[in-house]
Amino acid sequence: MIPQLANLKTVNYRELFNHCPLPQLVFNADTFQVLDANLMAVKAYGYTYDEFLGMDIRNLWPGKISGFNHAITGIKTGDPATAIWNKHVKKNGQAFCVKLTGRPVAFSDNKVILLTISVLTPVTQNTPVLAEKRLQALLQHSTDLMAVINSEGLYTYISPAVEKYWGVKSRDVLGYNSFSFIHREDRVRVLKEFSKIGKEPEVKILPFRYVYSKRHYRWVEVTLVNAFNDPAVNGTIITSRDVTACLEANRKLIEHVKRYNILSKATSDAIWEWDLISGKITWNRGLKGIFGHEPIQAGSVKWWYDHIHPDDIERIKKKVQAGIAGKIEKRKEEYRFRCADGSYRHVLERSFLDISGAGIPLRLIGAMQDITEKKQKEEELRENLKRYQLIFNVTHDAIYEWDIMDNSIIWNRSIASVFGYNLTTVNVTKEWWIGKIHPDDANKANGQLDHATRNNYLSLTRHYRFRCADGAYKFIVDHCKIIYSGGTAVKVIGALKDIDELEKIYIENKRLISLIEKIDNVIIITDPEGKITWVNTAFTSLTGFSFREALGRSPGLLLQGSETDENTRNKMRYALLNRQSFSVEIVNYTKTGRKYWVRITCTAVFDDKGNLSGFVAIEQEITEKKEREARLSRQTEILKRVAWMSSHEIRRPVANILGIIDIAGVCNDEPERNEYWILLKRSALELDHIIKNISDTIHHHDL
Repeated sequence: MIPQLANLKTVNYRELFNHCPLPQLVFNADTFQVLDANLMAVKAYGYTYDEFLGMDIRNLWPGKISGFNHAITGIKTGDPATAIWNKHVKKNGQAFCVKLTGRPVAFSDNKVILLTISVLTPVTQNTPVLAEKRLQALLQHSTDLMAVINSEGLYTYISPAVEKYWGVKSRDVLGYNSFSFIHREDRVRVLKEFSKIGKEPEVKILPFRYVYSKRHYRWVEVTLVNAFNDPAVNGTIITSRDVTACLEANRKLIEHVKRYNILSKATSDAIWEWDLISGKITWNRGLKGIFGHEPIQAGSVKWWYDHIHPDDIERIKKKVQAGIAGKIEKRKEEYRFRCADGSYRHVLERSFLDISGAGIPLRLIGAMQDITEKKQKEEELRENLKRYQLIFNVTHDAIYEWDIMDNSIIWNRSIASVFGYNLTTVNVTKEWWIGKIHPDDANKANGQLDHATRNNYLSLTRHYRFRCADGAYKFIVDHCKIIYSGGTAVKVIGALKDIDELEKIYIENKRLISLIEKIDNVIIITDPEGKITWVNTAFTSLTGFSFREALGRSPGLLLQGSETDENTRNKMRYALLNRQSFSVEIVNYTKTGRKYWVRITCTAVFDDKGNLSGFVAIEQEITEKKEREARLSRQTEILKRVAWMSSHEIRRPVANILGIIDIAGVCNDEPERNEYWILLKRSALELDHIIKNISDTIHHHDL
């Protein structure tokens, strides 16, 4: 199976490739064109990085390259590449013996070969003595540790490099069991791999820990070769490479990548990484969150450029290319970027250029911050400034702009027309301004401004008196906006409006209102449509409705009820419609439903031009008067009834009595006379009953 390097994090691949301690080359398996070279390859062969790119790999082989072709054939068929020895030539023509291993990898969607050169020794005279010395020197100074173990796993040979790396003599290790030096947590895995040596000619074991003292261990990568058939060896050849530093660097790199991924998830910015070698760009999830694009669709530089606004693309291309060519590490640009819905967002892009130790630009990493709202606010500010300049020059108010940091104030021309100061002689400082505020108002006005700036108020309105050039004071209202930078107030823009006449009218009105409030009668003021605009406290005391409850409502709808006389209502409506004054007595109701009588005197009010300004109604409660009048009316009716009874009901029995007495006086018949006495008694009783009824009526009605 071909390892998929393209699936690895680009940052991971570049770090491992460039920091590999051995020379490595990547070339196309079909065209043999070199596609990449690490720093050690540049250093070992003397070619520059740019010279390597595009070079035919076979140029490194002088003369026949049959060994190279044989190895390439094995790699292409999928077999693991065995180590081969061959001869290479440096740029300066010097020949070297090299040990080559290769493996196919996937690189930028192409099938390529990663070639590792593990041994480079100069080619000299080929004599047995020199060869032996050379071999000893190689074994002594090699980065690999060579050893041979027998069938029981005991060391029968170990190269002198063991002293350099592990601090022990070769003779002190011979005869020991090699497996006893393996970390106990790795021993089972390593022994399993060792068991393959009888079935395979060469076995590679992934890094494991090799203990060289009780407290210390090193990570080693081991290659095993079965050499039992070679009488000179009669054992297993072990080639060990110390990869501790490499693994530690890789661990730190992984931690770095993890932190990068966490940061990428935590930030709201769209973060991208452009691999300048492969040409691919990778994005974090911010691309989806801000712009609506799926990161998987945005893997090329062309895609990025295609989404930059047409008016910005040429400028950004030139900046990017100039930054890479000039090896400028940090760059910052603003431009517009197209979203998935076709709209554009303003972005602030900050990028960093990663440059190798050899001065080669490797990748460009950037973060795109959405600054659309900031741009919109800046545009609004520009429009506001335009309007401000227009108002600044045409308004009658004295407009100022106070730069707090510079302690300078700019006034418009109204400082002269309103307050009489010559614009060319005005002292443009805060102290001059404060010195013109009335002494009785200065502390309050300054305190209000200090409080506003400390609490980050955006606007403030103050009332105080401002001294004119002639020494007189005018009442003014000061409306201002406060501008902040980093939480600190830096500028105040406002206007001083002359309200001197209005303030004097207000004071007079306030005095009149104070007097009106002391009047017991109810006062109601309405607008021309008959809606209440003001009532005095007597209104609330009588009706129970507060000023807020009455404001904007019709007095009739608010106060009249079921027993309010309809004729009186119609009379009032007619007068209001015809803008006439009127006086009526009417039944009203309080908020709680209590009925009361009032006498209303309503007057229409007109302005100087004869236009109706509203109505003023003065109401006097006359409930007691009305109740007294009703009581007297009832008493009069009762007295009339009593008088009628006195003049009619009493006269009948009295006339009967008088007639009977006259007849009885001339009657001599005793029986007849007794009958008259009976009639007389009956008329007397009737008279007594009538008198009693009159008395009861008088007492019942408390007359």
